[in-house]
Parts: sequence; C-alpha cells; structure tokens
Amino acid sequence: MVRLRTGLSRSTIYPGLKKLKMASRFRMWDERIRAAIVWAGFADPLITQDAIRSDDPLRLENLRLLWILRGKFRDAPFLTCEVSGLTNESLQVVRQITGHRDGDVFSERKVGKYFAAHLVGRWFEGIRLIKTGKNQSGRVEWRIEAKQDAESFGVEPQEEPF
Repeated sequence: MVRLRTGLSRSTIYPGLKKLKMASRFRMWDERIRAAIVWAGFADPLITQDAIRSDDPLRLENLRLLWILRGKFRDAPFLTCEVSGLTNESLQVVRQITGHRDGDVFSERKVGKYFAAHLVGRWFEGIRLIKTGKNQSGRVEWRIEAKQDAESFGVEPQEEPF
C-alpha cells in the first residue's frame, strides 16, 4: 500500500533488482532475497547454481546411472530385475551407485528403492527416470525419458558420457 501511495517503483524498493541479468520462476524471491544478495555485492545465486550442480558428485553419479540405463533400454519400459542383464562393467557401476557393497548379491529391491528416492521425476541434464506403472504381476515398470536425442548431448546412446 505504501508503494501505491508514494508511486515508488519496484526497482526503488528493491535496489539490487536492476543488477539481475535474468528472472527466475519465483518473482517474490527475485525481488526480496536474490536482489538483496546481489545488491550486497555477492554473486547472483541463479548464476552460481550451475557451477554448484556441475561439481555435485551425487548428481554426476545419478546422471551416469541414467545414461547406462538409457544405453540398455532406450525408451522402452523395463523392470528392476532386467537391470541385472547389463554388461559386467555397467552392472558394477549400478551396484556401486545404488549402495551395494563388495560381495553383496544384486538386490532388485535396493535398486528400486534408490530409483524411487533419488531419480524418479528429477531431470538430470535433459534425462530422467519415470515410473510408468505396474505390469500384470504387480512389479514396477520404469522408463528413461529424454528431452532431446542423445546425440544433442554429444554422446552416442549406447555409451556412457563418463
């Protein structure tokens, strides 16, 4: 109400707003939090988040896992038990990422829980795992979904980017 009476613009009330290069999806956060951070002389959090993501080892492991699965199954639905049919090298990577210890028997349940907790519905560089439902025997079906073709990421679909 005060702003309406005095005729002040948003950029006068939030002085750091002028320095923001791009807007996020959250206008109020941009105006109140992000603008204040930039105004105080700190780095723009919207710009620095890309650097943080690229250095996140868990994110890179999840991306690697998704590329392994995409190389094997492409866009086709698959069951957790079918993951054990990967090549030995790829299966070792999947076992490591999903929390299997050396000498552990491959656990479909452990892989399924990892999928549900860390991957389902989350985009990782244009690729994600989705739950497509259950098959006739009641087992969960999964599918890899990509925003673009694998070639646009500079990687052949059957290879891992790592």
